[in-house]
Amino acid sequence: MKDIPLIVTEQKALKVSILANLVMAFSGWITYYLSGSEALLLDGNLSFILFLSSIVALRLTRVKAQVSDDFPFGKFAGESMYTLFKGIMILGVLLSSITTNVGKIIGYAEGEPTPQLIIGPIMIYTLAMVVICLGLAVYYRNENRKVQYNSMLLEAETKSSLVDGVLSAAIGVALIAIEFVDINGPAGFLHYIGDAIVVVILGVVMLPQPTDLIRCAFHELMGGSLKDEDEQKEIDTTIRGLLSDRDIQCEELLAMKVGSSYLIIVCFTAEVFKYKSDDLVEVRKEILSSLCKTRSFVDLELVLD
Repeated sequence: MKDIPLIVTEQKALKVSILANLVMAFSGWITYYLSGSEALLLDGNLSFILFLSSIVALRLTRVKAQVSDDFPFGKFAGESMYTLFKGIMILGVLLSSITTNVGKIIGYAEGEPTPQLIIGPIMIYTLAMVVICLGLAVYYRNENRKVQYNSMLLEAETKSSLVDGVLSAAIGVALIAIEFVDINGPAGFLHYIGDAIVVVILGVVMLPQPTDLIRCAFHELMGGSLKDEDEQKEIDTTIRGLLSDRDIQCEELLAMKVGSSYLIIVCFTAEVFKYKSDDLVEVRKEILSSLCKTRSFVDLELVLD
């Protein structure tokens, strides 16, 4: 397979993701062991999921464009499936953490013994994780911008790193703030369940992120039309403009996207095929040339309506 800019960019970014998320996972687990904070266990688990999913994503970049007898149009649906399952995994971690920490809060309220949090190690962890996570989110977004935001894999990495970064920042700020709360005062309970309260609140706030990934991936796998209205308009304008230059009118134009692969269907009447067949051959080349300036994989079909 030739070195396509999109694939090269994805592979470079995902290799960075694998290393960074593995470091963050172990950092979260170690800090959880030192501090006893369930919030940091959540953070470490989320980073480990991102580490595993990045390995899968790297493999996908190497095979998605390979055409075979079994997969004549490539394996681009794997990108959407990857995004779908990644969203489900992140959603599962968030829901599991919410329910676990709600149980911790209820247990404390009922008088169950709850160990006091050790805040010290959290300060160093928070600063390091926020810098790494938000730095990764910016890096992925910049890499995706280089390929005109056509990489669904990098879009998923950007959102998941943003979730992880915001989660780390909020957890750190909240837990460090607990250090200044009088343990014998009315808010002294925060020294015992402050992290659980933070996890529940942040878990609920972060639920829309994986939900959005799941919704978009499911839409693509079901063969839905292109959801980006601006991109749909740009494709429509480009195609109709080139057809108009040759005095050709189309009956209908459909655009769909699966992963980083676009399928565009342009419908014509029988008369157009009869009298403009030579022009259609040439204009198809022009349309593909124009669309591929900002997209790596485009399949254009001219059909009889």
